[in-house]
Amino acid sequence: MHTVSDSLAAMHADERALQILFNAYWEPGKGWRRMPAATPSDLAYAKAAGYMFDSVRWSHEEVITGVISAARSLSRREVALAFISSLATRRLEYRSALASYAKFHEFPYHERQPRPGTFAETCTQCSWALMPDSDQDLNGLNFERYKWGGVRHDDPLYALLDLREFRRLQKPEGCEEGAGILKRILATAAELPATAKPSDLERALQGSFTSNKAERRILLTILGYCRVLQPADGRSIPYSHKNDWEEPIVRWRGEDGVNETAVRFWFPDL
Repeated sequence: MHTVSDSLAAMHADERALQILFNAYWEPGKGWRRMPAATPSDLAYAKAAGYMFDSVRWSHEEVITGVISAARSLSRREVALAFISSLATRRLEYRSALASYAKFHEFPYHERQPRPGTFAETCTQCSWALMPDSDQDLNGLNFERYKWGGVRHDDPLYALLDLREFRRLQKPEGCEEGAGILKRILATAAELPATAKPSDLERALQGSFTSNKAERRILLTILGYCRVLQPADGRSIPYSHKNDWEEPIVRWRGEDGVNETAVRFWFPDL
């Protein structure tokens, strides 16, 4: 494997465009802005740099066809290597694609199947939803991708953006430092008490690699999508407004440990 400097030396973000994207949605010390805010000149710069986009109005069929095509144009190896490298570089846009790919690379094409009684155009099969006559804001989704490594990987619109933009990135060939971090993460998960919850694992990982709480939560969510952290079949978790972990990681417990079959599937060289 190459070192981080060998693999990622040419991977540069446009810091000005990235900051424009961040400032549009996030106010330091306060969090989400009520309304996105960017000057026309800043917006034009960020769009030209490929970090922000015009609003779109894609149909369900366009989104599903697009995300399936984007996933199938990528390889398992390249999204896995990018994920590993992100653990060392903290380039979260490289981390996100693994979950989107895991969710949609074998996803079946289907026409929208409306969910009865919903005002939004919601599909019962994929949960794609759009309020009638509304535009789709890709910029907020791209902000989440860069800020945390994604939030809604099971949303086909997010996954389409995620995988489409991932194709534009220069791909790493390997990262020894990132592989070492992933091994520590998996070892920590395997050693927790049987009753440990995802929040316990998140806390146990604090300080083991450069990250904040939100990033670690998303990281574990991604490993849940990949079934590396796979909950036991049939386990249900009572609803609680205090528990906002996503499926399936919300049902993982320490006794589940690490799914070694999934580790070999996604990270055969680990």
